[in-house]
This record gives sequence, structure tokens and C-alpha cells, in this order.
Amino acid sequence: MIDRLVAAIDGSEAAKRSLDTMINLAKAMTTQPDIVLVSVKVPMPPLTGMGVVVSEDLLDAYYEKAQQETLAAAEQKLSAAGLKYSVRKELGDPAEFIVRAAEETGAKMIFMGSRGMGAFGNLMLGSTSNKVLHLSKVPVVVTH
Repeated sequence: MIDRLVAAIDGSEAAKRSLDTMINLAKAMTTQPDIVLVSVKVPMPPLTGMGVVVSEDLLDAYYEKAQQETLAAAEQKLSAAGLKYSVRKELGDPAEFIVRAAEETGAKMIFMGSRGMGAFGNLMLGSTSNKVLHLSKVPVVVTH
């Protein structure tokens, strides 16, 4: 039984389409699954003297605001669809955290976009989605 799904949310159009696909699947199921929204931000690399200009508290507030903005539309869509969800936020390697979130929550599938908001990516498939495909022990649905 598919009782839990992970949706990787990064604000990209591909992630939004992936969420729509997941919502349509969840609504068609006889027992609606719980949804785990996952937002991962890659932290800025530490720079010498950066703490003098930008405090850790300011950086934490920046990451929190960025993740809230990224998740807001997804949370609205899930609420409108009447689906239960929880949110997990992290700083670090997106692929590793997405897979870990699926493992820790017992999710049966991961939904994500093919190309995210990152500055770099592979030509046909984004580097994060490619890494998730290789690391995950559950099926991964990648949407363009």
C-alpha cells in the first residue's frame, strides 16, 4: 500500500508540475497518502571574514524565508486538494536529504522535477534528480 509520498520542492516549474502529478495520483487512490514536502537549500560556502558582515542569525533567517517562499504554493495546493502533509527543511546536499527523508518517513515514492533552480545541471536531467535516481531505494517520478 502506498501510504506516504515525498515531494521535492525547489520552486522550479518542473517541481510544480511534479507536485501536480503527485496530487492527481494521490486523489485517485482509495486511501489518500500522507505527503512529505521536502525543501533543501544548498548553504553558501563560508568565506573568510564573512561572519563580520553577515551573522549566522541573518543567514538562518535568509534560508528560512527562502524555504517558506518556496513551499508556500505547494502547501496551498495540497490544502486545496484536501491532502495531509508535513514539511521537512534542510541545508545541505539536496539529493542526499531527499532520499534520507523518504527512508526516514517510510515513503513509497519520490516525486521531483527534472531540472531545478540550481545554477548548474546536466544537459538532459538535472544533477540532483540524477543523483536521487541512483541513491533511492523507492521509485522516483521525475517530471519535466
